Amino acid sequence: QRSATATRTSPITPLSEMRAIAAASAGAWRAAPRQRHAAAAWCRPPPSLLGVLGSRKLGGSPPPHVVECSGVRALPDAYGGVGVFAAEPIRKGEVIERGIVRRLPIDGRVCPYVLTWNPEWRGGDDDVWAIGSGYSTFYNASLRPKLEMERIYHKDAFEFRALCDIEVGEELTHAYVAPEHRDCMRESLKLAEEEPTPTASPPAPANADVDLVDCSRVRVAPDAFGGVGVIAATPFKKGEVVERGVARRVPVDGNTCPHVYSWSEDRTVWAVGSGCSTFYNASLDGTENTEIRRYFNQDKFEIIALRDIEAGEELFLNYLDFGLPPFVKEW
Repeated sequence: QRSATATRTSPITPLSEMRAIAAASAGAWRAAPRQRHAAAAWCRPPPSLLGVLGSRKLGGSPPPHVVECSGVRALPDAYGGVGVFAAEPIRKGEVIERGIVRRLPIDGRVCPYVLTWNPEWRGGDDDVWAIGSGYSTFYNASLRPKLEMERIYHKDAFEFRALCDIEVGEELTHAYVAPEHRDCMRESLKLAEEEPTPTASPPAPANADVDLVDCSRVRVAPDAFGGVGVIAATPFKKGEVVERGVARRVPVDGNTCPHVYSWSEDRTVWAVGSGCSTFYNASLDGTENTEIRRYFNQDKFEIIALRDIEAGEELFLNYLDFGLPPFVKEW
């Protein structure tokens, strides 16, 4: 899967299902003036986040946060898209990245940016699909993968582990589930079949020092409402970049699904973001401490501090800049 910018496709959201999801989520919105990432059936967070996974750097102890991706970088690849590359040496068997997912009402047979999320591939309309935290959307496919993904379905969590020793600068690839049954991945399969057998360490990609994704100063952690939120890991001054990343345009209607960003001035295009961006809770009462700046033409974003922020504070966004979605107005 070469992670180039996706073209817009027609929304396929089943509205009847999404209305039911919105109704199920309404109680959380009414309970507090913030979007709590807990109630939506498609996108519910893991029921127990701490202790889900051990880390090679933490010696198997419970992680301090539920998204860990500090050993990799997202960089331009040789195909004009984006790939994930090792920022440090990685040994066989080590955890490269861990994180959590949001289940989305989407068809992964026509959208390449989502992960299969059911234990057995069925190849039908009832398959479940998800978008992951961190860099998980940007690992390209290969017939000779360097890593494997372990899906922890009951906790909506995942791990990427190294299948071999990996050097700094190597691209990290993995094998997708049933890609031959996904029309959107035909080109990716063709590229994978043409992939040359490596004979030496690959050169570093262009702009190898410019990580397109940076969420190193924030943490995803359980919040007081039974969901998750994003916490400042370091202090921020007003105007500082809290997080930056890359957006993926997806065929989901954000008027009925709360876990996507509007990605056009007229609110007809929607996207999911890299890093921790999917997990910021919303402030609906004007007390937000960050804002998101969208660069539509580049499919990139920055999250900016609106005031001085102390380490340990939860970070909130204002989702009202493009108008309140209908499902929130009804609540």
